Amino acid sequence: MKIIKLGLLVLILNTKAMAGGDSVGNGGDGISQVFEDARIKAIKLLERLDPCNIPVTTKPEVKEWLLNYRLELVDDVRNSHHIWQPTNLTGTCAWTRGRGSREIVFSTQECREKIYSVETAVALLIHESAHHFGKYAETFAIEAGNAVRHSETNRTCHYDPFQSNSCNIVPVKDSATAKAEPGRLTTRYASMDIGEWRLFSRVRTCKVNGSCSAWSYDDNPKRTFYDINDREYALPASGRVIFSIEAPKNDIYLKTFGARACQLTSNISYCDFGMGPTEESDLYEKRGDVRQKLFFTSFFTGNCLRQHAKLLFRKPRANDWIESEHVIFFPD
Repeated sequence: MKIIKLGLLVLILNTKAMAGGDSVGNGGDGISQVFEDARIKAIKLLERLDPCNIPVTTKPEVKEWLLNYRLELVDDVRNSHHIWQPTNLTGTCAWTRGRGSREIVFSTQECREKIYSVETAVALLIHESAHHFGKYAETFAIEAGNAVRHSETNRTCHYDPFQSNSCNIVPVKDSATAKAEPGRLTTRYASMDIGEWRLFSRVRTCKVNGSCSAWSYDDNPKRTFYDINDREYALPASGRVIFSIEAPKNDIYLKTFGARACQLTSNISYCDFGMGPTEESDLYEKRGDVRQKLFFTSFFTGNCLRQHAKLLFRKPRANDWIESEHVIFFPD
């Protein structure tokens, strides 16, 4: 009899030890530890989030919100208090009280059934943080969580190409700088390919009362523009950056799309030129009956290139209009 009692006691103690990781309020092993690992990963993904690595299928309003509230989300994910219960009446893995809350209540039973990886836990943490900021629509919160989760597999650009100071904050690549700086170019580098430029586009609608919709980011592989005769030209999403020296003055030029090149006179150069497939042909963007020339202003510093065009499409006496913005950016 004593042996049986001792065996039961050992069994009870072992059962409690194995359950310790998932007990209420416990942050040890088990499903609760999965969410602690997810907390660390979600913070890292949010810190590196930018316009380049958010999935192209993400809705514009979700993308803009994530970019605008990225740092606030980092703080919320880092400081949210995780409370564990055996189960809850909602039948979901997690729930929160919404705006202003710093608590997330988890159900051990439901989370064990529905969370199968750290990545799915990351999406759920972002989902609940979205509710903390008043985003109560489940579709919005789900898409925000998935966008952050899947950003890990996409290339980050480390900058916002639509910001005017983006060329000042891009890390310098020594190998490209050695080739790109005019002072280091010699006649033996008559023409050189120094890397890839990428095209970024976005559009929004504005009204006379000053309000504008969220920017819609265009991630299509090509953009369609027109020449003066309404012939279509597809501007590719990326291309090669070419520096060249031309005799007899050894003038330095840069070229991205088309036949036109822009002259560089120093390590920092400003130059305006039309964007077209030939020296004579300008490109236009059309929206409805309104057509605007795709005219880029270029800015160079070190090994950074930014060509920017912002266009406005407004019919006479109209109360609203469309704004579009295009940026060619290097480095990639």
